[in-house]
Parts: sequence; C-alpha cells; structure tokens
Amino acid sequence: MVAILVVAGLVAGVLLAAAALEDSLKVTVTDSEVRFLKNTKTTIVPRDRVHVAFLDGKDLVLQDASSRELAREKHDQLKSEASRFPAAFRAHGYTWSDDGDPQRDAFSRWVEDSPRLPGAVNALLKARAKALAAGDKGKTDVRELREEVAKLGYVVRDEESRQYWRRLPQ
Repeated sequence: MVAILVVAGLVAGVLLAAAALEDSLKVTVTDSEVRFLKNTKTTIVPRDRVHVAFLDGKDLVLQDASSRELAREKHDQLKSEASRFPAAFRAHGYTWSDDGDPQRDAFSRWVEDSPRLPGAVNALLKARAKALAAGDKGKTDVRELREEVAKLGYVVRDEESRQYWRRLPQ
C-alpha cells in the first residue's frame, strides 16, 4: 500500500511540474527576433519593429517607435533570473529601458465612464475590469480586451486590479 501511495505521489508531482513548465514564459532573443513561448502559443516579434524593451512589474514589454505595444507577456522568473533580460536584449542590439516604460508618465488611472475617453474604450475597460476581478478565469478576456483597446488607439496597463490608460500618438 505504501508503495502505491509513493508511486501515486511521484506521478502527481511529475504532472504538476509539467503543468507549471507549460505555463512558464520562455523568451528567446536573437539578432533578428524575439520569440515568446507560453502555453504552446508562440509570439514572434521581428527585431526591426522593436524600438525599446523593458520590464513593467512582472511583464516583459516590447514597444515600437510610436510606443505601441508589440508584446506584453507576464514572466514568472525569480528576480535574480529576470535581471538577465537587459543583458540578453542589449547583447543582440535592442534598446533596453532600465527605468521601465518610457511613456509611464503619460498614463492616467481609469475610472468608469471617464469623460476623457470615447464610449467604446470605456466599455472595453469596464468589461476588462470585470475580467481582472475574475482572476485566472478572466485571463483570456483580459488579454483580448487589451488588444481591442489597442485597436482603438489606447494602451492599457495594470497595477494589481487598477487599470491605467494612455492615448497613442496620432
């Protein structure tokens, strides 16, 4: 009986470890592209589109010359491992911002029905707030709604459950 429990525990541990690795962000930086792999989804950003790379909390962000986000991926590396990002990007000729988002001062905190935002953006941010409140169950919606906001010319970032926005330059 003990042997069966030991084997069952080992199998459960291996399955849990495999699931954790599957959910981990893998970043590959080369002279020609940045490749993100997470949950079997690969995102490739060509080098010539990347103007700056930086960390925004636990997010690794790539922006183009107009400050539009090309990619924003949550990393799960320990602080000591995340400190290797700047060297990796710089080694391949990318600009790295040690101070985080160069546009950070342009963000405003979102409040429901803000008169400074178009109705469509307010509606998307309201739906996104609900998805953020749903936690893991709302992850996909949070990502998709961020992309919809970007299509309307706005960038959104999060601090815990609060949303901040900025308008992209025309």
